[in-house]
Amino acid sequence: MKDLSKTELLIMKCVWGSDHPVTATQIQQILLEKYQTELDRRSLGTLMYRLDQKGYVNVDVSTRVNLYTAKVKEEEARKEGKRNLKALV
Repeated sequence: MKDLSKTELLIMKCVWGSDHPVTATQIQQILLEKYQTELDRRSLGTLMYRLDQKGYVNVDVSTRVNLYTAKVKEEEARKEGKRNLKALV
């Protein structure tokens, strides 16, 4: 599993923190309210695509608006991140 950038991690915290699928607009609102981070729709779309490619999120395109859910649990990502840090030492 590939490492997450700081912004990707914040986005994943938004997804992990929700008990239901979230839209890009909802992620933007959570980022702004909870993490004081503002992302335009295009940048968020690019980051969501990268998270999908890295295997962190599922994207449901069957509705008019894309719905995002976590493919990887937060605990799994933390363990993987620690393994990657140990490999660098």
